[in-house]
Amino acid sequence: MAIARMLHNKISRSLQVGRLPIGAQLLFTWTFSHADSDGRLLGEPQYIKITVVPQIKWSHKVIKNYLELMDKEGLIHYWNSNNEWYIEFINWKKYQHIRKSRYIPSDLPSFIPYKDVHTSDIGQTAERQVTPKYSAVKSSSVQVNKGEYGNGIANKKAVKQIGDLLDFERLPEPIKYVPTNQLDTAAKDACMKLEPNNKRAFYTTYLRAAKMGLPADCFYSFVSEIKQSNCDKPGAVFNTKVKDYFDKKASTIGQQSSKLSS
Repeated sequence: MAIARMLHNKISRSLQVGRLPIGAQLLFTWTFSHADSDGRLLGEPQYIKITVVPQIKWSHKVIKNYLELMDKEGLIHYWNSNNEWYIEFINWKKYQHIRKSRYIPSDLPSFIPYKDVHTSDIGQTAERQVTPKYSAVKSSSVQVNKGEYGNGIANKKAVKQIGDLLDFERLPEPIKYVPTNQLDTAAKDACMKLEPNNKRAFYTTYLRAAKMGLPADCFYSFVSEIKQSNCDKPGAVFNTKVKDYFDKKASTIGQQSSKLSS
């Protein structure tokens, strides 16, 4: 699974990107690395919050408005199908060159406007295998309320209430979640070994730890220790271990800072 995508230097000269507010520009570029091999990902604001910008103090409304602005500028397709929101990068294949050995076909629907079926893009339409059930409903509201957001980076308190940010019914089951980097993969592996059927635990415990920066080797060592202990509440024990790790890390950094300042 790829942990990086290409970011062409043309982006700094793009008029489309330049017309976006700086927050939307940031979200646009950060979202690249979370897209699948076909340039698609889930577009629910709750999902984008926890996956792409977990440490930025943006509300779900702000994230949705930013996505709508990207859609309006023709940078992404942002649409609703069967009550689920999706994102697809319009120029994905132009700038992202994925080796065949690493290509994994998307299991998400593709957005193909009706007019495209009658143009020279017919080849791509067939390639994407569009089916009638994916009737696209494009978003229309693009007004950003500047009072809704701040550009600051959150501390741990901004991450701890992830469970309140998510609409779990609209998020994929742990087994269907598609990791986009090494830490997400470790989080999924940990959940599948400890609580494979606990969707809430996956997002609020394991994926949360990944977004906080818990090293991949810690995931696997914690899982090994927990499985050996045969505890009844593996998620709670995992959370305790994560807390201890970051507490020790903060203490170490504090000691190092004190030595440097003395």
